[in-house]
Amino acid sequence: MGIFGISGLVTIAAAPATGELIIEAFGYRPFFLVTAALAAVTLGVSLSLRDPEKASALAPEPASDRFLSRRRLLVPLMVSFSFGLGLGTVFVFLPPYAKALDLGRIGPFYIFYTLAAIGVRFFGGRLSDRFGRRRVILPALIMQALGNLWLSYPRPWFALRAIGLLIGGAHGLLYPALSALVVDLTGEKGRGKVLGAFSAAILLGSAVGSFTFGVIAHFLGFPPIFLLAGGIILLGFAAFSLWGEA
Repeated sequence: MGIFGISGLVTIAAAPATGELIIEAFGYRPFFLVTAALAAVTLGVSLSLRDPEKASALAPEPASDRFLSRRRLLVPLMVSFSFGLGLGTVFVFLPPYAKALDLGRIGPFYIFYTLAAIGVRFFGGRLSDRFGRRRVILPALIMQALGNLWLSYPRPWFALRAIGLLIGGAHGLLYPALSALVVDLTGEKGRGKVLGAFSAAILLGSAVGSFTFGVIAHFLGFPPIFLLAGGIILLGFAAFSLWGEA
């Protein structure tokens, strides 16, 4: 699961840095034409893929097991929501925030973010298998919360790079550990649905953060939304701590 996400992380680093150069040199219209062309290439590659052979049918999961697994998954999905909310807040609001503060190019943030996330997945991809999901998820939530809180006052000059390392490292640890956890808690029959719910929780958190914090930023400015995002991640940390002990 960790290696699977690396392709997306590479684009996180390449797209902002490359996009800034294209926009400065040619403007927004050529930039969007380039992205549309890349999307068309991706569509062509996707159409060429073939589904693997289906495994033999599995026995249906008992209703009692489904009920228990859903209860067990509630807190991990809440943590996934807070993880997505923190990511969405950073990716949506950092560009206008950096422009308002005259911080210059933000490409280095994405580069350090991606280097940290990929490095963690390559060299620490088995940490949750070795030490347990909880011992990886809890420190990673602290890292993400600190990164969001620091963005409320991104000083000194190297702050964006350091924040990129913090949040990128947290992403590299959290995504595979959380996805492995929800698989651990689910019967083999329901893993596809559960992984879909896991991804949906992250996307929902990102969407809710973007819409809600946009209103808050309009009235109060950018720093409060990063403080609020960091606080929500810490609430996820507290909930997961209690859930793990239970």
